[in-house]
Amino acid sequence: MSLKQLTNQLGFKLFKRMTRKIVLTTEGKRLAVIVRQALINIASTIEDILEEENGGTVTISTIPSFAIKWLIPRIGHSV
Repeated sequence: MSLKQLTNQLGFKLFKRMTRKIVLTTEGKRLAVIVRQALINIASTIEDILEEENGGTVTISTIPSFAIKWLIPRIGHSV
């Protein structure tokens, strides 16, 4: 969707075109605040979902001597 199509669909302008720049209108500023917060919420939810999916338990089976002498001393270093 183009900016022109979005503006037509919304029914108000988001930007004012100046000589060498574009600035947000009052309506554009109001909408930017809400859109920014929505994107932050979406990103946060995605992080939560990924952490839930990747935050499981790992079960390791090995002989006790290997676990005691090699594995256990190294587990704490990788966390």
